Amino acid sequence: MAVLFNQLLLPLQKKEAMFCFFIAKKSRINNRHVIHTHFCELLPEENGRLELGYFDDIESAITAGKKRFSRVEVCKYCCNF
Repeated sequence: MAVLFNQLLLPLQKKEAMFCFFIAKKSRINNRHVIHTHFCELLPEENGRLELGYFDDIESAITAGKKRFSRVEVCKYCCNF
């Protein structure tokens, strides 16, 4: 069971917050698709991104992103926590 509070999914059983991650549909020059959090200023418009889901760590978001695209990377601005 979880509670949605200010765009964070807060699990009732855990103490850490979960963030919603998205991946850009369009690859960058290096042929990689960038993973962003929902609050990133560089997040593509709705029609240019896919929701990966809620995760409590970046590694899980990367794993989900690799199920959609073979080459992914995380945004250096929003995924450095």
